[in-house]
Amino acid sequence: MVITMVLGMLVAACGGDGGDETTTAPPETDAPATTAAPDTPDETEPDETTDTTEPMDSEGDVTFDVGVTEDTITVGLLADLTGAFAPLVQDIVAAQEVYWDIVNENGGIAGKTIEVEVLDTSYDPDQHRTQYEAMRDSVAIISQSTGSPHTANIIDLMLEDGLVAIPLSWYSGWGDPSIDQGTALEQQTNYCLEGMNVVEFLSNMYEEDNGEAPSWAVVSFPGEYGQDSAFGAKHAISELGLELAYDGEGLVTPAEDDPETEVITGIVESGADIVFATTNAGNLGVLMGGAAQAGYQGLWTGAVPSYDFRMLDTAVGPVLDASYFQPGYNVSWGTDVPGMADIVDAMLAARPDLRPSDAFVLGWLEGQTTEEVLRVAAESGDMTRNGIREAALSIEGLGFNGVAPDQSYSPPDDPNSYVTREIAMFKPSLEAYEAAGGASQTIGSAPDGGTTGSELIADFFVGDVAASYDFQGACFTG
Repeated sequence: MVITMVLGMLVAACGGDGGDETTTAPPETDAPATTAAPDTPDETEPDETTDTTEPMDSEGDVTFDVGVTEDTITVGLLADLTGAFAPLVQDIVAAQEVYWDIVNENGGIAGKTIEVEVLDTSYDPDQHRTQYEAMRDSVAIISQSTGSPHTANIIDLMLEDGLVAIPLSWYSGWGDPSIDQGTALEQQTNYCLEGMNVVEFLSNMYEEDNGEAPSWAVVSFPGEYGQDSAFGAKHAISELGLELAYDGEGLVTPAEDDPETEVITGIVESGADIVFATTNAGNLGVLMGGAAQAGYQGLWTGAVPSYDFRMLDTAVGPVLDASYFQPGYNVSWGTDVPGMADIVDAMLAARPDLRPSDAFVLGWLEGQTTEEVLRVAAESGDMTRNGIREAALSIEGLGFNGVAPDQSYSPPDDPNSYVTREIAMFKPSLEAYEAAGGASQTIGSAPDGGTTGSELIADFFVGDVAASYDFQGACFTG
């Protein structure tokens, strides 16, 4: 059966099955992102901190405490190294390790060497909390925290400790001061605003090509990932006066042996021109394969984590090549922008045997953001946890040289003024991917470091719906 074959090949290619979010996401666990972010006390304002740690020492004009010594700064990563996202996260960690090696080769930060502490969370919220407990007394900042419910599960502890973290998650709640109180430093845009941009972009493209507006099907996982994204897509459909031909919000289940018959039938019978799917790679392959088998010939798109370039190695590769449109919070590996050369050259020199991966770009961006936070704190003379947090929340217009839109976290109590709204759009190219060597390529063996097959079709933009959306808090709260 086509569905079974596609799913089996996806699981083999992507390293497991699963159910939350990442970029170029391998299939995920069977526990979708359904844990709501924890309630936080109303009396604590977003620009305050509950950290009560006293400075332990100082060097010259720089004061510091936990995670910082006279000689070192310890950066923590709560990373899924053995769970659902292991292939992806291992690449992100590799890129950060290379990044910090370069920082250290150039004198470190404030004369201090960066030490990286990586703990495996196995993509389990309870294990995530346990590993946070293990590193909370040794790190100055967390430069990656994998997953939405996982990060939500440690917000209360981060508030106690005055720590900040960069989530590997694009839940819109990370831009909501009432949820994270300035502890989670979101990267790029969020699932909700992404959905608005994707629907508007593809609706305009479809109407230009066909002379009429498209109808839409929206299908998703439940929880912070799927329903945050579905909210944005459905908001744009409504604002643009389009037809929602099928509403499958929250109906997709990430079980490996589930052929999603109900959802596939809903898509096919609706006759929707375009499907917006917020799932993972395994489920996306099942949905696309099953719908194609039933005769569906519409277009497909979805949130960034729904797609994994390794799907091009499977039986669904030609369907993706023909009908899938891929958004991006940042550019893909090897895209011709000024900041990409540094990433490619560094990874080529340090890890030439690795396969090309868009995750390297993610790790690099996490490193750049963390470095900026630490340098601002050092320049202020306060590298205590409270000083690092204040430095993070003061950042405006951090640039990434074309790799991603500028990032701001200030003013922290007004996310509508600083939340990132731009995305880029890509088209998977099976021809380009296979010409570079496909699954057998390495960044050291393929021309120009190889490719994941994701070709840029629209540089960073923001549509009218996303631009006008008054972002006052999380789109989905459970």
